[in-house]
Amino acid sequence: MGVLQGIVGHFDSGSEYDLNAYNEYLTNLISKVVNSQYNMEIMAKEITSTVMVEGKWYDDCAAEFAQWWNDIKGQKDGIDYLHGLSTVLELLVKITAADVCTDMMGSHNLGVSYEMYPLVSEFARGNCYIHGIRNLTKNDLGEVREIKCRVGTKMTANAQAINSMISKVSECADIITNNVKEICADIQEYLIDGRALKIKGLDSSVLEGRKKDMISRVETIIDHITTEFKKDKENIERDEATMKRTMESAE
Repeated sequence: MGVLQGIVGHFDSGSEYDLNAYNEYLTNLISKVVNSQYNMEIMAKEITSTVMVEGKWYDDCAAEFAQWWNDIKGQKDGIDYLHGLSTVLELLVKITAADVCTDMMGSHNLGVSYEMYPLVSEFARGNCYIHGIRNLTKNDLGEVREIKCRVGTKMTANAQAINSMISKVSECADIITNNVKEICADIQEYLIDGRALKIKGLDSSVLEGRKKDMISRVETIIDHITTEFKKDKENIERDEATMKRTMESAE
């Protein structure tokens, strides 16, 4: 089960259950996961359409970020952070929705009643990817097309383009972070505390760890962008000061 070690996706058949409340949980889960994946794609598109694009951000700092973003070193790079976030959300859907609903289908207590709740019935077929939830891949997110500056190409650090990217990426990051917090809060309320039902092995500490991991992934991407942009500004200011001293000494 990997990143969700310690969570078992089966409901406790000895507990009380409120299928209206559980259907409500599923509605909220779908909405937040779909919205998160949408914003992940927007975030990736903003990065890949700005970094190492002539006239926007095309210099050694941009190249350094591009090399970190692309999955080229066999390490956890930028695109891995974003893709891994979607993977955790998809696993949460499997564990708290598809696996649980499939369990209900075979339950003596709920084997008929579950059919009256559309989302429960749909997830009972065992498919996580319904109602817009996607099996998001690295290819869906995309890589930066260049990772080194070509000889003879004009170096560019367009502050307006970079600031626009940072603003949009930050906006997406805030939305994703809020969704993650709300998903985890819903799991706590509906499935751990038992407002809807209880899942065997679903542990608050494991859930809290996954939430921190997902939020950290988003923050890491933002930090890398701002670090390289800050470095770029410092380099430009240093270069301008050097040129000024050179000009003054030549007078």
